[in-house]
Amino acid sequence: MDAIRKHLENGHLLSPELYAKLARGGSLHFNTTDIVVSDGHIVDYKNPERRALSIQEITALYSERYRFLSSIIADKINPVSIDKLREGKAEIIGIIRDGEIEDLTGAVQYQSSVAFHEDEVVGARGVFKNGVFEMEEVIYPDIPLSNSPRYAEKSSLICVSAGDVSSIAKERKAFHIPFCSYSLALVNGLKILHCPAFATEKEAMQALRRRHLAPASKNLAHENLFLLKEIPDIVYAIGPNFTVNYKGVTFVSAERDKTIPRDVVKITLSNPRTVPEVRDRILDIAACFESDILFKYRFMVDKGIKGMEWVQATGRKETTGIVSCEAFAADSIEPRESDEMADLKTMAFDIEVTAPQERMPDAETDPVIIISFAFSHDYKGLKNHVIAAKPVPDGEGLEDEKTMFERFNDIVREYDPDIITGYNINNFGNELRHEGHSSRKGHSRRLPAHQESLPHETLHA
Repeated sequence: MDAIRKHLENGHLLSPELYAKLARGGSLHFNTTDIVVSDGHIVDYKNPERRALSIQEITALYSERYRFLSSIIADKINPVSIDKLREGKAEIIGIIRDGEIEDLTGAVQYQSSVAFHEDEVVGARGVFKNGVFEMEEVIYPDIPLSNSPRYAEKSSLICVSAGDVSSIAKERKAFHIPFCSYSLALVNGLKILHCPAFATEKEAMQALRRRHLAPASKNLAHENLFLLKEIPDIVYAIGPNFTVNYKGVTFVSAERDKTIPRDVVKITLSNPRTVPEVRDRILDIAACFESDILFKYRFMVDKGIKGMEWVQATGRKETTGIVSCEAFAADSIEPRESDEMADLKTMAFDIEVTAPQERMPDAETDPVIIISFAFSHDYKGLKNHVIAAKPVPDGEGLEDEKTMFERFNDIVREYDPDIITGYNINNFGNELRHEGHSSRKGHSRRLPAHQESLPHETLHA
């Protein structure tokens, strides 16, 4: 009621609908010279109070999100519950979590060419085979095709700010929307949503397709803030400059007004893994910048180092318990101008495994039989080398798989390459190497003695 009293003291007469909003405790900002203030003049925004949630409340939030989004997708496909999946073609709906897609009845591993966000809800058409659902098409909740663009009742200037800029807004005759991690405003009949920044137009459109602006965020409030139950007319973010129109929704991303000075605080953390948690806490009260920069890139930015350029470091060589190779503790690192080409040593490797042709190799169970190498600089007089998990006529034959992986590590340490490369080594080869060496290191596994030669039915890593 204080807000109502304040407006009346200033000589403003309130329309019934505006009075009702103020009576419910809503936060309202407006600028108008009219005697009667109505819905057409106000900015109505919500920024719910954050607090610790119970397990039951968190479960309810995710359940609400799943029910809402899955109900939209269910109108587009004929889904079967995951516990009813059988071999063959099927359509399912679920929430993406830890490499699986999960519904209320169960979870299943999936394969897809699409990079999903954790906790986003999608539908999928595909084939269920050998316990894995292979997605052929992904169906999003999306903005309906029937959504039409709406137009403001009159032109408006809007000022979005993290601080108190009421005087600037008044001078420019602008509506003032206080900056927060989320705010929904009504300005002259248009719904304007302020949300976190997106780096590209593609990311912005994908967020609208998901009908959720931040599915992976753990920054929970007592309601699903970023769930687009209502379709906004304008989505506004402070970030790279771009504007994109998608199915009646205008997404505007704009850089900050650099004419207004702002104080910022730089926070340095001792452990990079704590950055997401600290960032989410900061977003409750203020904007947060550069929190998504990986530690290695942050180091390069702070030191003024560019990729593939020379640097001059002073310090000393040390050994650590983190890496097995010799480390260098630098007291100072400075860029240095040079036209000299670095003579980098490159090692390429390829892993061969035996696996049935009807499925992908499994690092836990399928034997690794050969690891081949190619070197840019000779390794003990060799340009190429092959090691195998049993005696072979050409190459280096070893006793078993475990011994072969140990030999692999020895070669890497002895050759000390600057660059390690290979076909699909990030997604598969390194996983096989890690799983084969770590999960099986307690025992040896020989190839069958009756195999006089290595099998030809192999899959490349």
